[in-house]
Amino acid sequence: MVGNVGEWTGTVYDRDRLHYPYRLDDGRDDATAGARLRVVRGGCWLWPPELMRAARRDFFHTTDRFDWLIGLRMVLDIEAV
Repeated sequence: MVGNVGEWTGTVYDRDRLHYPYRLDDGRDDATAGARLRVVRGGCWLWPPELMRAARRDFFHTTDRFDWLIGLRMVLDIEAV
C-alpha cells in the first residue's frame, strides 16, 4: 500500500469536507467537479518513513505530473464484467 508511489484518488481536496464519518452525498468524490486539487493517499519511496502510512492524505494540483512520485490504483468490478 505504501512505499512505491502515492496514489491519486478521485477525492476533491476541501479541508471542510475531509472529515469522518464519510458521507457519499457530500460531493467530495464528484468526478465531474472542476476541482484543481485532488487527494493523494499513501506515500512514495522518497518521503520520510513517518509519512509512509496508508491513511496518510496529501493533495496536489491536478496538472502536476510527478510520474515517479504519484501513480494510481486500477480497480475492476468482477460482477460488472
